[in-house]
Amino acid sequence: MKKLVLGLAALASAAVVSTAVIADEGTAPNRSVEKAEAQASSAVADVATAAALVDWGRANKSPEALVTAAQMIVSLPEGATAESRKKESVQGKGEAGEKAEGAALSLDPAALVSEAAAMAKAAGNKDLAKHLGKMTVSTRGATGGPKYVVEQVLANATDVYVVSFNGLEQAEVALAGDGDTDLDLFVFDEYGNQIASDVSYADKAYVSWTPKWTGNFRVEVRNRGNVYNRYVLVTN
Repeated sequence: MKKLVLGLAALASAAVVSTAVIADEGTAPNRSVEKAEAQASSAVADVATAAALVDWGRANKSPEALVTAAQMIVSLPEGATAESRKKESVQGKGEAGEKAEGAALSLDPAALVSEAAAMAKAAGNKDLAKHLGKMTVSTRGATGGPKYVVEQVLANATDVYVVSFNGLEQAEVALAGDGDTDLDLFVFDEYGNQIASDVSYADKAYVSWTPKWTGNFRVEVRNRGNVYNRYVLVTN
């Protein structure tokens, strides 16, 4: 009888565990806590850093910054690909302030070097302009590396993207704005559970996590300022 009771107890325990696993892919957060998350030193973070460096270089008339950004993109083993992503824009409260429209952001290495050469020439640095003009930019081409989108979020508004990430593989999202406002980054799973966030008082952000299963995630870029912010959003 004792063995029978123990056997039934073990069976009941197994049933509870099985039920928990099934329920886990219901409304429980789609984030694994079993794997350590990587730090912001990946190709995804590098693309966002390069984008921020381009904006800084333009604002400070620094051709060297543009060349460094180009070198960062070239050094990525699998390249980086610009893509179009459908977004939903949720307008917040407040008035949109005025600011000068900036030039379109490009992360094409050859275009960055050409822009750097023109910048050096305009500044009277003929030697640097001549050197950059002769520079050959060799790229491997994107073969599966980070994907990025260049967009702008209106004042006091939120841009929303739906992005699919694979289960049991590290997921990464990085954000780099134009420096004019505070941008916050949030990620929610398909059931509305907050998975990750970066809410520092800046417009640079990075988050990473490991989904338990393959699914869609809601990525939100929130503009806390009173003017629009042009940004680059990068995913792996």
